[in-house]
Amino acid sequence: MLDGQHRANFPKGTCRMRLAVSIRTAISSIVALAAVVMIGLLGLMLLSGKTRDANEAESRLVETQLQTLDALEIAFLQARRAEKDFLLRREDSHVEQHAAALAEIGQQIDRARRQDGQISGSSAAESDFAALAAAVAAYQATFGELVASQRRLGLDEKSGLQGSLREAVHGIEKGLEAIGQPEMQVKMLMMRRHEKDFILRGDPIYLERLNARVDEFRAFPDSHYADPGQQAEIDRLLTAYQASFAAFVAESLTETDLRAALSDRFAEAEPVLARIEQAVASRGKAILARVSEANRQSRAMALSLGLAGLGLFAVLALWLSFAISRPLRAIRTALQQMMAGDYTHPLHATRITESAAIADAVEAFRRDLVIKGAIDKEIAVVIAACAAGDFSRRIDHPGEGSGSDELVRGVNAIGEAAQKGLGDVLVVLDALSQGDLTRRMPQGHQGVFGQISDAIDALIGSLSDILRQLASSSDRLNMTAQQIAGAADEASHRGQNSAASLEETAAALQTLAHTVQESAASARSAEEFVEGARSRAEATRIVADKAVDAISRIQGSSSAIGRITDMIEDVAFQTNLLALNAGVEAARAGEAGRGFAVVASEVRALAQRATEAAGEINDLIRSSEAHVADGVRLVSDSVTALSAIQESILHVVEKVTEIAGNTVDQATGITEINTAVGALDKDVQNNAATLEQTSAAGQGLRDEAGALVDLVRQFRLPTDGVMRTSRIAAE
Repeated sequence: MLDGQHRANFPKGTCRMRLAVSIRTAISSIVALAAVVMIGLLGLMLLSGKTRDANEAESRLVETQLQTLDALEIAFLQARRAEKDFLLRREDSHVEQHAAALAEIGQQIDRARRQDGQISGSSAAESDFAALAAAVAAYQATFGELVASQRRLGLDEKSGLQGSLREAVHGIEKGLEAIGQPEMQVKMLMMRRHEKDFILRGDPIYLERLNARVDEFRAFPDSHYADPGQQAEIDRLLTAYQASFAAFVAESLTETDLRAALSDRFAEAEPVLARIEQAVASRGKAILARVSEANRQSRAMALSLGLAGLGLFAVLALWLSFAISRPLRAIRTALQQMMAGDYTHPLHATRITESAAIADAVEAFRRDLVIKGAIDKEIAVVIAACAAGDFSRRIDHPGEGSGSDELVRGVNAIGEAAQKGLGDVLVVLDALSQGDLTRRMPQGHQGVFGQISDAIDALIGSLSDILRQLASSSDRLNMTAQQIAGAADEASHRGQNSAASLEETAAALQTLAHTVQESAASARSAEEFVEGARSRAEATRIVADKAVDAISRIQGSSSAIGRITDMIEDVAFQTNLLALNAGVEAARAGEAGRGFAVVASEVRALAQRATEAAGEINDLIRSSEAHVADGVRLVSDSVTALSAIQESILHVVEKVTEIAGNTVDQATGITEINTAVGALDKDVQNNAATLEQTSAAGQGLRDEAGALVDLVRQFRLPTDGVMRTSRIAAE
């Protein structure tokens, strides 16, 4: 029996442990250690977070204070902008904008002072905020004085001292217009010039120059005035103008000093604000350095704790990995040896309970494989015999209780079924190879062999039906081949007759095509002659048009000459008048103008002769214009006649071109017909040759059909062929 014959003495590998430890316990220890490390890191992270939050809160306070100082600086710039806009445009809206900017400055100073008090270790001195507030107040007061000075000067030309100056000047100018003394108006204009020079340059010297001009104005004699009342009014207005200008000069100088003082007040505030910003920025840098140091210490502590935990974790993990992997590698080696057929490799002891259980299971599995190996060898021998075509080999039964009992019985049953089924198939195929279609598969086959039996029976039935149909078709094919051969012979004779007729038709069309081509060439020659006549008529018409244009230009030149002679007549007439006036003036001059009178009379004589010559030229030009008009009319009539001739020639050209085109088309059509007839002749001759080949092929087909009939008659068919065919069709 196989059970006793192939059983071996297996080595007893000891898999017991002196101290058993489960994988779960080892992993739980490592997880507990990792939890302790994580808790330590979490506590350190919480402590670092509190320190970082405190530092970041203080850093945010410093950043907020810096933003407040930026807003304060922006408010300063807005105030300066409103100041410049007011000085340029002198509008009250800019004063309101300046006041709003100063109010914003005060609010930002108070906010920055409160924020500075919230920061531990004050970053900016209270004295700096007080100095900044004082500088802003001084700047605001100076700007108020500057606005008041601008209002006294006048925000426009009708208000303030400018309005007074303008009113006094307008009164004086009206009085001077009534007096009508140019030298007084010139003196007033000089005073206005000194006024404008001061407004442009701001130099007080122009006040002295204006006062000097006032003294010069008052030095004019009383005769320049119409009456003493007028003089008194002018003197009063002049005194008012002088006083207004003196006040304007004094106020302008004051306004200039206030502008300089305003710039000084702003310059005092700038360094104070810069000191505050520098102090806050330094405090922010210190906080950032402290935050960076705290973060560095936290990272160092976390790194130290993490490295310590990682080292301990690595040691335990390595111990556990070696404790698990070493016995597993031994088990893997044993399994690989078992796969190679070596069942003697020992299994080592381990402290891991799970690995020991796996080793025991592998040992039991190895014993079963030894028994199955012997059975597999016998199965391989049987399968090799089946592959070689010998289905008579069988496997000895291993006995009851063996795990391979069912496998052995199954392999033996497969051999028996294959031997019987393939033997029946061989008998039927041998009869089929002899041409005997009456043999069938025996009944009782199951599974695949049952399907093979049905398929072979169906194949034999189908072959029987095909052979019957093939016999019938071969008879019909033989008859059809004979009919095709006869029809091909008759068609060949008709094709030869048609080819002869087409050859004669092609020769006649060739002659007709040659005649039509000669007619087309003659038509093209006529077309070229007519086209030359049309070109010469067109050239004649163009020359006539140029003649008309030339005569028209001559007529235009005559008109231009007429206009020139008219101008000469006009100039001669004006010269005559001037000479006449000169003679009159010379006569008034008496003896002194006698010589000039003689010259004037000569000039009048020349002007008279020029007028007469111009008249004669005009007469000649009018006569020439009449002759030119007649020439233009005659040339126009010639152009009209030439146009009519050209139009007639164009009609002739069109007709000749049409005749030539039609002739060419006819020649082309006849040539194409001739070509088509030639091609048709070739096709008919080819068809005749093809019909002869078809006749020969029909004769060969008839011979092959007879051979096919003889071949089909060699098969032996069952007597119930009709019923068999009906059954197969139903399936």
